[in-house]
Amino acid sequence: MSIDLRRICERIEETEDETSKMTYFRLAKENSYLMIEHNVSELSHVRLHYVEAAGPGPALLFVHGSTGSHTSFLPFMLQLERHAHVYALDLRGHGLSGRAPGAYQLPDYGRDVAAFVNKVVGGPVFVAGHSLGGLIALWLAAQHPDQVRGVFLEDPPLYMTQLPRFGTTGFYQYFKHLSKLSSPTSRPERHVGRNGRICQSFTHQRRGRYSWKSPAQAVAERALQLHQLDPATLDPLLAGIARVPAG
Repeated sequence: MSIDLRRICERIEETEDETSKMTYFRLAKENSYLMIEHNVSELSHVRLHYVEAAGPGPALLFVHGSTGSHTSFLPFMLQLERHAHVYALDLRGHGLSGRAPGAYQLPDYGRDVAAFVNKVVGGPVFVAGHSLGGLIALWLAAQHPDQVRGVFLEDPPLYMTQLPRFGTTGFYQYFKHLSKLSSPTSRPERHVGRNGRICQSFTHQRRGRYSWKSPAQAVAERALQLHQLDPATLDPLLAGIARVPAG
């Protein structure tokens, strides 16, 4: 049976019945990977993994936050593919991208994204960044304005990434706890078990935005993101030097 993915997206937008909407989201999720390509770009200092949905229209690049990955944006790509050529990458040290110990500060991430836009996209992009991704989007717009057509910022931590202010926030305790749990030999289920409360809290806080994911799906996705994370990415955050080099 042939499934019209575009029609599924239209039905998602049209229906007001939550049960029907969940059914359409399930169909979309089960078939969306047919439209999304996984690729790798070898930059000068690191390998970046990214996914791409080559729709018509302008280029749109999603940049995730600290400890996240491209998977956070997969549910959106199926619908946005109808209007734009969509990319979502894994930052260095995250997801399926390469690691770069000692080089996890804002300029490091920003230079990666600039090189990615130049090499892979080949033209200016709209950048949608969440949290750390928002800071990266701002960095890119300031340092390489010719590469940016516009930015969309979701919860960028503009004023709370440096000590002592950052040390008084719940995010500091969160990242500190993650740094203790994470290790190269950890398994995804370890994060679900020993870090279950954090994963579930993360899920509940976002059920409004990601309501098509069940709690189990959201926790499993978060556990995988933490499993793939290079723990060294947390060091600049905890030291309060994520935005600028030390010294």
